[in-house]
Amino acid sequence: MATGGVFYQSSPTATATQVASLGQANAANGLNASYTITRPGNARAGLYSVHVTLTDPSGQSSQGQIPFTVACPAPTVTLTSAVGIVGLPNFSANGTYGNSDVCAGPLTATLQAFALADVGNTTVLSSGTVSTPAVLVAGVAPAPMVWSLPALPVADYRLVATVINADGVTSASTELALSVNCPSPTFYAMGVSQESGLTAASGLVLLSNCSNPSAMQVQVSGNGGLPTLSLPVTLYQSVGLLTYYSFDYPLAGVANGNYTMLLSATDGNGATGTGTALLAVDRGNPTAALTVNGQPSSYNSGTAESLGRFGYKPGATGLPSASKL
Repeated sequence: MATGGVFYQSSPTATATQVASLGQANAANGLNASYTITRPGNARAGLYSVHVTLTDPSGQSSQGQIPFTVACPAPTVTLTSAVGIVGLPNFSANGTYGNSDVCAGPLTATLQAFALADVGNTTVLSSGTVSTPAVLVAGVAPAPMVWSLPALPVADYRLVATVINADGVTSASTELALSVNCPSPTFYAMGVSQESGLTAASGLVLLSNCSNPSAMQVQVSGNGGLPTLSLPVTLYQSVGLLTYYSFDYPLAGVANGNYTMLLSATDGNGATGTGTALLAVDRGNPTAALTVNGQPSSYNSGTAESLGRFGYKPGATGLPSASKL
């Protein structure tokens, strides 16, 4: 008769703990027998040994053991996407990771950014780490992960990711290209000046500090006979890394009616942004002579000026309350 089991040691000096019994022999032929032992669901990589005690009918017995090692396979990591926009404090990257269920403990995923020309990965320009849950159950698809790293200037980069598990096993590295671009001009609030009747529809266009506004102009066109004009911009307000420029579309000669303003701005870097504003002009109703996207938006210097002609107080430190056009 054979008895025994499988024992586990977390280290060579640790006490061995039985994790599985030997069970019945699958086949016996003379002195030979084979066994199939089901691995416990909580088994981990480490040192194992099979202990067997054989006892004959007379009660005499002998013992033997065979050591073996269960290795922790290398984890895996894949980069799937990354977005970098100048003016934001961070850029984000997405990926997936995988880890064998025999590997104990969490993983640490490291992402580093290098200049595209730095093929030897000698200078880390930005880096960050993410810790993952302790274990992935066997057979489960790779789990998602997200890094958030300090921002980078406008340029092309290579992102390199690796994962190391609690057993010290490191994945192969994976790479992804990242282009950090200067965002296109963005149209925000619009309003109207009525100091001498209905004189101009004014708007704001937002630029980041990487844009070149020196050659920027706003193109305005529309339906219903609305004249197409190219308008210069004027510095309106700076907020951190962002700057607002204003433009004025003259309404002299524009008849009462409903219009769709098509807005387009191209900065000195060649980046173009567009927007749309729905206008209703009614000079017979001077308190609501113009609406932008269905909302009244008018300003008269002879009345309350707290919100200004763009729907928020000039000099405020935040973004305009109006949504992007």
